[in-house]
Amino acid sequence: MTGTILLAVGFLMLAGAWAITDPFATDANIGAGGLILLGRPAGGVGLLILLVDGILRLRRRDA
Repeated sequence: MTGTILLAVGFLMLAGAWAITDPFATDANIGAGGLILLGRPAGGVGLLILLVDGILRLRRRDA
């Protein structure tokens, strides 16, 4: 559950950063940069938690 939430939050942050990025106003992209800096690790940790959880469930089922 936690992995799914983190993955969704990370995805939403990256989508929000893409939506507010303005190629003509570099000073306005500070907020987008912040979302990217926080969104990538949140999504990555969420994906890692989901993978580890899946692997552990398979190992427990096979044992």
